[in-house]
Amino acid sequence: MKNSKIVKKTILFSKFGKIFTKKKLKMSDGRFLDWYYLDTPRSVIIIPLTVSGKLVLIKQYRYNLKKYVYELPAGTADFGGLNYLQNAKIELLEETGYEPQKLIDLGKYYNLPSETNRWTKIFLAENCVRVGKPKHDNIIEKYFDMSIVLKNFDDVTGSIGKKGSIIESIEHSFALILAKKYLQGINPNKNINY
Repeated sequence: MKNSKIVKKTILFSKFGKIFTKKKLKMSDGRFLDWYYLDTPRSVIIIPLTVSGKLVLIKQYRYNLKKYVYELPAGTADFGGLNYLQNAKIELLEETGYEPQKLIDLGKYYNLPSETNRWTKIFLAENCVRVGKPKHDNIIEKYFDMSIVLKNFDDVTGSIGKKGSIIESIEHSFALILAKKYLQGINPNKNINY
């Protein structure tokens, strides 16, 4: 696929910054292949810990799953030319009403590479303080029935992968495991403190 040529690109659907794309590719052996993928904006995931060490989670209804789930604050990182760090601060404040005293960069990772081109930057937010109420957007989030829940960090991370864990997202489980490793002093990545 590395040496394929784009013969035709078709936008099948575009909404909320996500573009479902079809590309007709000519492969290096002369064959043609239709390739479908979701062109998505960059994103951020934030692991917020309060001054007392509690993990700030969002409980929300996810229509595709037909259930309430617990998640970390997260969202698009493509607002008006801002960088990942600036978007992480915005998402954390908008979704939880919390601001961090320190943000630690835990790295950038891709998600579902055969279906999307999305990259996600993960931040640990330390010593978070509540400064207001969440300000959910009026487009979609107002329908998610979102609420803030504080949980013990070690209880949540210790339950990942076990029956009954409140964190069921692969992405959010991975972010929490990275945060736990960082807090234990185990971190292969070069971290950037903000």
